[in-house]
This record gives sequence, C-alpha cells and structure tokens, in this order.
Amino acid sequence: MKLVGETEFETLGASYTITNDGVVEATGSFMYANNNQTGLGKAQEKGIGLVSKMTQHSEYNHLICVDANVSNAGAYATLATHWVGIPRGHKRTTLKVSLATEEAPIETHPDFKVFAGTKEEPKNGAIFNDDGTFKKFKTNETCPPTFDSNKFQGVKSYLVPTMIVQKVELNGTPDTSLEFVGAIVTAAGIGSHEKADGSTLTIPTGKFDFLLIGASSEFIGRGQKVSYRYRRSGRERWNDEIYE
Repeated sequence: MKLVGETEFETLGASYTITNDGVVEATGSFMYANNNQTGLGKAQEKGIGLVSKMTQHSEYNHLICVDANVSNAGAYATLATHWVGIPRGHKRTTLKVSLATEEAPIETHPDFKVFAGTKEEPKNGAIFNDDGTFKKFKTNETCPPTFDSNKFQGVKSYLVPTMIVQKVELNGTPDTSLEFVGAIVTAAGIGSHEKADGSTLTIPTGKFDFLLIGASSEFIGRGQKVSYRYRRSGRERWNDEIYE
C-alpha cells in the first residue's frame, strides 16, 4: 500500500476496537524500505514525517494519531501507530453510582429533637450546655454500661448514607461547555443512560437533591469526553443560600 507519495508500505498488523462507551482505538504496524539509509535517526526522521502525532486518519477522519514510533531494521524500518477518536454524530451518556456511609455528629440528625429533646425538656438522658448546645447522652455508672434503660447512652455519632454519581458524556461533535461546579441539581437534571439490554438507568428521585462537586473535559480525537461528579444531599437538601 502507499500512504504518502511513492513510499511503499507493507502492513504487518492492524486493529480497530470500539469500547463499550463508544470510543474508538485503532493501531497499525507497517514496514517500508529504508532506501539504504542506516541509523535509527534517519528511520525516525522518515517515519515521523509520514505519520506524526495529531495527524487525521486518511480513511477514518474521526481518528487522530496519538502515538507514532519508528524502529530501524537495516534496509527496512517499521512504523507503529496508535489512533483514537469518537465517531461523528455519536453521543452517549453513562452513569455510575457509588453508595457508602460516613460518620456525622448525633446532634446533626434531622430527628435529634425527637429523641434528645431540648435543654428545657431533655429526653433519653441528653445533657445540654448552658447555652443550649448538646453535650452528651448520660451513661450509666455500671461497667460495662447496660442499655436496658436507655439505648442512647454514650451515643456521639451516627452513620449517614451517601451517594456519589459520576456522569460521562461522549460527543463525536464537541459542543459541550462545562456546567458550573457548586450548582445544585435535581436527579432529573443529571439525566439517565440506556443500558446494554435496552433498559434505562435513572437516579432515584425523592426528597434529595445533588451538588455538582467536580467536572473535567478532554478531547479524544476530534470528539469530546466530559465527566461530572455529583454528591447527594441529606434529607434537608443542599442549602440554596450557601450553594448556587
């Protein structure tokens, strides 16, 4: 085959792979006559001149060369290339959800006043400071303490369920500007994606909203990949006087 001018190439190997999210990766390995030029420097000079990084593929114009290496083999040289890209018109959104828990002070529980009361009317052995802030739950004097009479004794914290949603948008025609980090969005605002079986994955709605805590963008070939990370609120939602 001929890639440039009269230079003859023999294809040693090639691959074309499409990942699950639609990114294309292609590789090619070629051998060509070195015109009796010896030395790796000459082979590299010739090879990189034929296919250099950021060159658009002649047949698949959505692919861009991200790596090109030449090795000298006497009268011949080999050229190895690596291409990536996203097909024109391709657009896909994928979601990944991570669930966990984190520790929070017991006085931040939304039902704290229900089980602890107030300084004037404490419940379950709650002890408050003079200014009305919570100090601790009373602990029985026995050692070890028994919990028959008060299941809140010694409690200082509780586990809060957390959710992180990662959204990745692939677009073969870049036209996506990054959303503002720190913005409050609803589950519907995050969107959904179609799974391999044709069903749709959506984020559960309800009395929660989400805070955009991270965003990044990168170009893949002539396409674009945009990633977002959202953190779910507690039952009180994110404070719209603190966040946008």
